Parts: sequence; C-alpha cells; structure tokens
Amino acid sequence: MTGREIVDIFIYLFEWLAFLYYAKNLFNSRFHIVIQAAVSFGGYALLLVSHLTHNPYISFATTFGISFLLFVALFETKVKIALLHSIIIPICLMLADYATITIYYTVFKQDYTFTKVSLMTYTVENIVSKLIYFMLLVILVKVFSKHDSIKNQNYLTILLVPASNVFIMVVFQHIIYQIKPTSTVFYLWLAAIILLAISSVFFFVNYHLVFKSAEEISNLKMEAQKNKIDKMALDLVDKANGDMRVLAHDFKNHLIQIDNAQDMEQVHAYIKNLFPSIESFEAVKVSRNSTLNLIISKYISVCAIKSIDFKYTVEDTSLAYIDITDLSAILNNLIDNAVEAAEKSEQKQIQLYIFKKNGNTDVILLENSTAFSPTKQG
Repeated sequence: MTGREIVDIFIYLFEWLAFLYYAKNLFNSRFHIVIQAAVSFGGYALLLVSHLTHNPYISFATTFGISFLLFVALFETKVKIALLHSIIIPICLMLADYATITIYYTVFKQDYTFTKVSLMTYTVENIVSKLIYFMLLVILVKVFSKHDSIKNQNYLTILLVPASNVFIMVVFQHIIYQIKPTSTVFYLWLAAIILLAISSVFFFVNYHLVFKSAEEISNLKMEAQKNKIDKMALDLVDKANGDMRVLAHDFKNHLIQIDNAQDMEQVHAYIKNLFPSIESFEAVKVSRNSTLNLIISKYISVCAIKSIDFKYTVEDTSLAYIDITDLSAILNNLIDNAVEAAEKSEQKQIQLYIFKKNGNTDVILLENSTAFSPTKQG
C-alpha cells in the first residue's frame, strides 16, 4: 500500500464522519446509530475504491449515488430532498478542493493540483481541503436545519477554529519551504499539521456536546418550572373548590335561617348581617390595573394555602404604563422567590409595597422572612 493510499483512507474516514454529522443534524434517523455507522461506512468504502480510478467524473457520480442511497435508506427524508442533498455533498467536496488549490497557488505561485505534488504536500492539501469541506457542511446545516437548538448555536465560534487552523497550516508550510528544513523538522511539522486538524474536530465535537448538555439542563429547568406552575394552579383550583363548598354550605344554612324567620323584620335584619361576610368573597381591587389586582389575588390564595402571612400595600400608582406581560413576569418572579423563601422560614411572612417616590418614580419593595440570613458579597 502506497503512502497516498494510506492518506486517502484517513481522508475518506473524515468524509464519512462529516457525512454522518451533516445527515444526523438535518434528518431523523430510521435506525440505531450503530446500524447507520456500519452501513454508511460501507458506502464510503465503495467511494474510496472509486477514488482509486483518479477520474473526477466517476468520483462525482459515485459520491452522488451513494449519498442518495444512504440518505433514503438511513434517514427519514423525501426523495426530492435526498436528491438535493446528494448533489450538495459532491459539490461541496469539489468546491473545497478548488478552494485549496487556489489558496496554494496564491501563496506559493505554483501549480499545486493534488496529482502533481509530493506526498507531504498531498497530505497537507487534503487536510486543508477537508477542513474547508467541513466548514461548508457546518454552514449548510445551519441554513437547512429546522431545529432551533442548531440555529441558536454560535457558528461563528465553531468556524473560527478550523479557519484559523487552515491559515496556520498554509503559513507554516510556506515558512517550511522557505527554510528547507531537515527531514526530522519536516516530519515534526507534518505531525503538528495533523494534530491541528484533529484539534479542530475535537473542538467542534466538544462544543456540540457542551451546547447539547446546556440545552438539556435548560429543558429540565423549564420542565421543573412548568411542574411547579401546574402544582400551584391545582392548589389554587383546590382552594377555590373548597371555598365554593364552604360558600354553598353557608348559603344553605342562611336560607334555612331565613325560612325559619318569624317575620320580614327578622329577614331584613339577618340579610343585613350577611353583607360583611359576602364582601369577603369579592375579588381584590387595590388599583385601577386589573393585571396587578389579579396577581395580588393569586398570591393571597397561594400564601393562604402555604400558611404564609401575605400583606400588601399599593399607593398612588397602578403601574398601568408597564406592558401586561412584563408586569406579570416581574411580579410573578419576585413573589415566587419570596414565597419559596418564606415557606421555609419560621415566621412565614411576605410584605409587598408598591408606591410612588418623589412624585415620578414607582417603587416595588418586597420583604420576606427567610430561614437563613442574607449574605453580603463584595
């Protein structure tokens, strides 16, 4: 086996991994990753065999055909979409090769077509070409992907590392050729080039895994928050049902008392005495802002369920100029945190003050009891 054939094997291994990255980020899988890897590895082994013909037209056609078969067989995609991406793969490979040749011709002012160079240059050119190919696929994944998690990734950071490594490789090769080093230095330089290429791949893999882990943690936190909100809602419904049962029971007793009254004077006197208790069921109205009223009403019930003494004062302001969504987010976050802390304390107290200061500044002041004394930082 010649040196170029060994290089080709490693290059096609890289192309195989790049294909899996591209396909798995765009399409849902039909099979387990092991089956996908095995089948696609076999397909790229056939591509390696076709490459040995050194015919660019055959390489383009086989890359298109095998990519199409792999897309259709291993991933959930329509035939038209598979055809599109099957054309994209060989085009990106071709563009990467031409970009590499152009870079080398611009820097070295010589014809550096892959078939006309030494083994060392052939190796480095292929590494540069595949890094460029990888960058093209990363860009296309961001363009075609429908997943928000992929679109939200900072791809400029991802591309910066392989792009920098390509620049370093070309510059160092230019320096090496200028000083005409010994064979030892030459092989050390080649090893450094290979390590740079490997570092690019590992950086991307680690970045992808870290981003995915962060996304999973964020989803878990959101799920926990949703469960907390659902439990709070169920508690409020349960309390409302309990209040309704008490109200129905009291209403029944009141009707019995009225029915047993001796005359209308007793009926009127009894009804008059009912008004204070009826007024206690009215919704809280502390301002002209209905959203503010609803939020405070909600936390009156929440605190009652958790046996927390919740006191509130709203003076000279309704916060009507604040968007409903923003006001809800601000107050819910503040009071939620206060409820969580107060629930764990012995005093179980919360005091909310909303007032105007100096005639033009609205202040929201929230105090709550806590199991631990606050710590000062700085």
